[in-house]
Amino acid sequence: MAVNLLNRGHGPQSVTIQAWLSDGSPRQKVSRVVPAATITELRVDMASETPALGWIQVIRDNTCVQVSATYEYLDGNTLTTIPMLAVSRHPLSEAAVRSALKYSVHHRYTYDVFALRGALYVFVNLSDYPVQAGICQENYPDCVLTSLPYTVMPHASLVFPIDPQRRFLVMHSTPGYSVATAVEDTEGLKQIFAANSSITFGFAK
Repeated sequence: MAVNLLNRGHGPQSVTIQAWLSDGSPRQKVSRVVPAATITELRVDMASETPALGWIQVIRDNTCVQVSATYEYLDGNTLTTIPMLAVSRHPLSEAAVRSALKYSVHHRYTYDVFALRGALYVFVNLSDYPVQAGICQENYPDCVLTSLPYTVMPHASLVFPIDPQRRFLVMHSTPGYSVATAVEDTEGLKQIFAANSSITFGFAK
């Protein structure tokens, strides 16, 4: 993964990049100070012994640093590249989490299967604590789960197959810092993340 960091600010900015696999195990972690008004490229190793889903987290000092990335992989002797843009996520404060738990407020993601044609749906828990999650699919967009049967550990993901016959997929989770996206079919048996959903970033405290 080649990560490009553009600092539009007037001073240097600290950036940390952490790669993760779907089971929550960390991969390479890289930190760098990006000088003012410059572009810096960092390369992060995402390789694993067996094929696996993964994601990278970019933590920056403030919004003046813009993030983009290019995922690279070998297909035989051919190097294939997939450009990606970051998806911003802001961690909930401890007070917000306590309030949400008190009033049983859940996170909710709705996915239009007919419009987007995904094959798998992936929920990633970016929190430092476990969350409960569940999924339902119906032909109406407001289906509600009576229970959340899956425990997703910190920095791990949960993958569900998408039923192409039901239009809406609804993902629920207990409060936390999370992202959800679909995996779309590509040529042959390959599957990749939607291009704008493969990286996330947050703000350092």
